[in-house]
Amino acid sequence: MSGRYRERIIFMYQTQQMTTLKYLIRGKSNPNMIYIRLLDSSDIDLTVSTGLTVDPDHWDNKKHKVRQRAADKDKLNLDKDLRTLKDLVTDGRNEQVAKALPVNREWLDELILKWQGKQIGGVSDY
Repeated sequence: MSGRYRERIIFMYQTQQMTTLKYLIRGKSNPNMIYIRLLDSSDIDLTVSTGLTVDPDHWDNKKHKVRQRAADKDKLNLDKDLRTLKDLVTDGRNEQVAKALPVNREWLDELILKWQGKQIGGVSDY
């Protein structure tokens, strides 16, 4: 294996491993807004509201998700929405990096608005 080929594989592995996505809530108000936090390398640390809310008593801060024992009737839908958004942000981040485009707050805000089905600049993609 040549040195150049090996370096490329290591770079690709490190790029994918350095991205972390977590959900968090702030405060104890009910309902409480769920935020997504994107950590990517040492210079990207973004926290943006998802537009989703949860009862803080039903949130697991260590696992960054809705508690399994939560009695919330919308728990399954919320879990599904959070998984879908996480996959969308991960795929979107990988596309941005592959195209050498910035991964910044504006991009993440726009991605979440599209996911919510809201219009951006007067035109909706969905």
